[in-house]
Amino acid sequence: MAAGYNDGKIQLWESYRSPEKSIAAHAAQAISLAFSPDSKTLASASVDGSVRLWDPATCAQKGILEGHPKGAMSVCWSADGKLLAVACADRMVKLWEMPAGREKKSFSEGLEGTAVTVALGKNGKYVAASGQDPRICVWDVDTGKVRTLIGHAKEIRGIACSPDGTWIASASADGTLRGVRGDARQLPGRECVLRRDLLPEGRRDGRLRGQRARPAVGHLHAAPGQGGAEVAGRQTVRQDAT
Repeated sequence: MAAGYNDGKIQLWESYRSPEKSIAAHAAQAISLAFSPDSKTLASASVDGSVRLWDPATCAQKGILEGHPKGAMSVCWSADGKLLAVACADRMVKLWEMPAGREKKSFSEGLEGTAVTVALGKNGKYVAASGQDPRICVWDVDTGKVRTLIGHAKEIRGIACSPDGTWIASASADGTLRGVRGDARQLPGRECVLRRDLLPEGRRDGRLRGQRARPAVGHLHAAPGQGGAEVAGRQTVRQDAT
């Protein structure tokens, strides 16, 4: 487990009862953390503009990715660990080849303001991100073609893509979880509607269970092998509906 703090520090635990490890990681808030799929690397994003790579076992720094001058807001690994996506405060999403740490591509078309959250789908074949508005931009990494997903009433707080690329889910400040099924690169048209029926146990009002009308907060994560998504610290929401 890992947690980032406003003073730039990161704390890690190997288990619930194990002693914590502390890293003086950044000069400003450590705003987003993500473990690589093999758990051997922890990526941390900070408003100081850097993304740093850490060995969770030793707390040693393995590398640093620079080029986010206004701040790095969110990080996400591809399912195969070969790409790291970074959402930037300067209305940009950057893709880095890992473990080399080379910048691969950047995307900005369609984003409004700071890129707040980012997710990679289908082993990095597409990247999804949201800015300071209720839309999701989805780019085909190979062609750069962008599609827009709409349906939320307020800004989006978290996005998750299933590892096999069959769905995208989003959590919003409007208190709803929405999603779309299908390979994002093959969705019809440039604009698709996020639906409210990716909810568990017959729930159909579009609200996150246990949240009512309160905003959905925290990161949204895909749950590998379970066909669901998790709002960090809250509950798992499964994709059961057709």
